[in-house]
Amino acid sequence: MGTISSEKFFLPIWAHPNYNIHPLDHITEAEAHWMLHFNAIDAGVGRGFFISKYFTVRPFIGPSSVWIDQHYHLEYEKPPLLAGTPARKDRIHLTNDFFGIGARIGCELRFHLFQSLSLLTRGAGAIYAGHFEVRRKEKLESNLGNQFFKVTENIHAGRAATSLEMGLCWEHAMHHKRYIRAELCYDIQYFFKQNQMPRVISRVLDPSQTFLYDQGDLTLHGGSFSVTLGF
Repeated sequence: MGTISSEKFFLPIWAHPNYNIHPLDHITEAEAHWMLHFNAIDAGVGRGFFISKYFTVRPFIGPSSVWIDQHYHLEYEKPPLLAGTPARKDRIHLTNDFFGIGARIGCELRFHLFQSLSLLTRGAGAIYAGHFEVRRKEKLESNLGNQFFKVTENIHAGRAATSLEMGLCWEHAMHHKRYIRAELCYDIQYFFKQNQMPRVISRVLDPSQTFLYDQGDLTLHGGSFSVTLGF
């Protein structure tokens, strides 16, 4: 929970306009919690080509599928209108669930430092036919009465994504045409127009609510380690 200084103004962009009816009010506390679940299944075929003794190029292509679930919890607090009454709170729960299936194409570049160790770069792009299920639940708490808002929307849309991996690759050949391969990489994944959590932009006390859905792109990055056994 964060405390807002009285000398600064905090704009609660996710709050319903009815929560900001009194323009002279200031948010005294704000809290937010974001959670994301990411799953992906990629399959493909590729072929490696030795451009030189130390440099290998391997293009690949195949189907791909992703599940991306986001949950965003927010809570704003204002001082009470009357002394001795509870503070006015706005509790918001936003959900952005996406499922997509499509095709992925890319290329892997390897520069061999030694017989078993090489530098690795792998880039890919994907196009998904996707489905969004977005939900918004909100509760405005006040001593004058509580207000509840709920909206659910299903959106069918195509989405594009890119990925880039950079790191080290170690390979070792074993008997009977078997081998082991280990990769240590840094990954960056970029999903275009992935954030569709609804934000209310209606006029204050307007019974017909207007929503803004497209809230930007999603970027994931971090380290990864994988081991592959071939036969």
